[in-house]
Amino acid sequence: MIISVIIPTCKPQKYLWECLKSLMAQTFPKKDFEIILVLNGCVEPYKSQIERYIDEKLKGMNVVFIHTEMGGVSNARNIGIEKARGEYMTFVDDDDVVSENYLGNLLKVSSPSCVSCANSYCFIEHIHEKKRNFITSAYERCKDSDFSLFRYRTFFSPPVAKLIHRNIIGDNRFPLDLKKSEDSIFCMRISTNVRDMKLAAADTIYYQRIREGSAMRNKQTIGEILKEHLYIELKYICEWCKRPFEYDFLFVLSRLFACAMNCCTYIKNNLWEEKRVL
Repeated sequence: MIISVIIPTCKPQKYLWECLKSLMAQTFPKKDFEIILVLNGCVEPYKSQIERYIDEKLKGMNVVFIHTEMGGVSNARNIGIEKARGEYMTFVDDDDVVSENYLGNLLKVSSPSCVSCANSYCFIEHIHEKKRNFITSAYERCKDSDFSLFRYRTFFSPPVAKLIHRNIIGDNRFPLDLKKSEDSIFCMRISTNVRDMKLAAADTIYYQRIREGSAMRNKQTIGEILKEHLYIELKYICEWCKRPFEYDFLFVLSRLFACAMNCCTYIKNNLWEEKRVL
């Protein structure tokens, strides 16, 4: 097995089928990659629906379906890592889709010490109505530039839109005590094993769906936002203190700055929502 595609899901809707269809349509040989689908924190009717879809629609695909009663996307991804047989791993969220050439093009520029990165756009209903997102800008910034962790820092925010060798992941796992930025902490942990990063062809695209009700769009009070982001900042500092000479210092500073900016954005959006309601 060359590639393991890890998909965490909880109470999925029809968007999961769109995600799986995009993997079924890959030009990369089906025998060389597996889909590890982890249903977490819920059972029926979702478990039966997924099993039926796998039996009826994913014939000829290597699919590992796992159910865990413990909720949380980080726990689901960790289970996926443990079960993965692939030499390389890639994470896909259950409401997103990928281009047909996604796996094949990422593999072309990957190695045991090099992480390959895809281009990305966001969409609401249809991918042909795509819009730019923060990864789009990162892709353009890194194009024709030499690698540095600081320059590629945006690609270390989410776990998606990348192909990562299992040697780079090693024993690192997603933290279970965070509801936000757990992705960035995981990426920070594996960054010490990354010696190079390369961009796949521009038409290698990770399409990120924007939808109401996703974890990143749940409403919080300003106090909850401040408390949560202070804890995340502390988490970054603790991670750096464990291996201060292995981390790139500018990269660590960029994580702290990004967390502070995210906090301001959440507070701004919160105040705007309150004003709009009033």
